[in-house]
Amino acid sequence: MRFLLIIITLILLPVLVLLHRFHFNQKMQGLLVSQVRQALSDPMFDDVRLKARIDYMDVVLSGAVSDLAAREEARQRIIQSVSGVRCREEDNHIQIPAKLDGKIEGERLTLSGCLHDEATLRDFTALLKVTRPSLIIQNKEVVISSYVTALNEPLKKNEGVSAFFQPVWGLIRVPAALKITKQGNTIRAAGMLPGTKLREAVIEAALGTKIETMLDAKDLLAGPYVSQAPFTRVETLPDFIAALLSSQENMAFEADANGISFSANVTEALYESWKPLLSKLGNEITLKPDLRFFPSIYHLPGYKAVSKIDPEVLKSLGNSFQQWSVQFETNSFAVATPEMPKIDAAGKAILAAGPLLKLILAAHPDTGIDLKTAQALARKRAEAVVAQFIDRGLSAQALEIVVVEPAHLPAGVTASGFVEMIVK
Repeated sequence: MRFLLIIITLILLPVLVLLHRFHFNQKMQGLLVSQVRQALSDPMFDDVRLKARIDYMDVVLSGAVSDLAAREEARQRIIQSVSGVRCREEDNHIQIPAKLDGKIEGERLTLSGCLHDEATLRDFTALLKVTRPSLIIQNKEVVISSYVTALNEPLKKNEGVSAFFQPVWGLIRVPAALKITKQGNTIRAAGMLPGTKLREAVIEAALGTKIETMLDAKDLLAGPYVSQAPFTRVETLPDFIAALLSSQENMAFEADANGISFSANVTEALYESWKPLLSKLGNEITLKPDLRFFPSIYHLPGYKAVSKIDPEVLKSLGNSFQQWSVQFETNSFAVATPEMPKIDAAGKAILAAGPLLKLILAAHPDTGIDLKTAQALARKRAEAVVAQFIDRGLSAQALEIVVVEPAHLPAGVTASGFVEMIVK
């Protein structure tokens, strides 16, 4: 009898299972589906493609959501809202789009987000390091998973990277900038340039041909992580830097995306020689020069006399010559009697300095009249002073006449010319 019961149970068991399955499919399945749909009816899932399939008591999810948090939230909503069902991680086939974010602090870049495969992260990290070798890259916060949508675009595009990587790529990019200062024989260059070729050209321009120049360029960096700027595209920039530095004792030069600014002491002739270079720069760049005009190169700050005389004598003569400038009456080139004591004193000082002294007689033209007329009159005045010096025993070979540029005066203001003595 007991054996018969066992046989009957074994026969009825599959039937009961089938009956239970039939009852579940007819009565319970629809209720569970309704409950699952209700659990996923939250507004946070309204704008995403999300599907749920029930395999008996297992819920299988598919579709796409916006991020990792929403993906896990969908699974947890079902587990918490529908009693008795399972929603395992391996049944969660919801896809999320690839995403990559970054945060940079100094030279440390921290990456976060999610990617489909390790190779993409590895290749991008390698590109970052090649582009900016000084970077310390942390990528442990990047999740690699098959449920992340694979990228359908290449890593590199033209000279940069594809659109997906641009936000992080932009973090390591820095704007181009250049700053050069000169104090005596010391030049300092700093900034960021987009290529080593331009950096080398700037350094070569800064050094020039002066052996005694000391250049500090340790803060002048270059690399492909530096963005281009208008000033970095101008081939004549190093030429202008060389011209600027070679003519200045002290100066400051700055360039960035907003343009180029520089301060310089110039003569009209020097400024004219720069104009071809400045015109090429100005075609693409905003120029903001701060210029101080001087009558001649002998008046520029930092001018060094070449006469081989004692430095103390040179200093004394320089101070005295400032007081011995010979003044002239309007339209006259005759040395007036009141000016003779100046010439007497200057002549004695020049003779005392010895034959190694060379003297510039800088003839300043009158202003407010025709320039050529003023220059001719200025030369005659200097010749008159030379004649006076020769009468006092000075050698003509020690005296050189230079007609300097007219003074830069406000509109409507005029000045009479004079002859100034400068140690050459």
